[in-house]
Amino acid sequence: AEKLKLEAERDRLASQAEDLAKYKSEFFGSLRILLADQVGVRIVGDRFVFSSEVLFAPGAAELSQLGQSEIVKVGSILNKIM
Repeated sequence: AEKLKLEAERDRLASQAEDLAKYKSEFFGSLRILLADQVGVRIVGDRFVFSSEVLFAPGAAELSQLGQSEIVKVGSILNKIM
């Protein structure tokens, strides 16, 4: 009986993992399309990569006005998807 419970739980978790992988794939696919026009932003694996030239002025450690604007744009795109 315990073995059957464990097998059922394994199957349920495998199905859940498959659903999550599908959702992740769809999510990042949508993001790639929506971010295609964003200069200096790309998706690498499960990370957003911003070009440092977009975010910071040369030699600066604080976000530039343009950098702040780009992050706000990406945030808006994320809100649309979710």
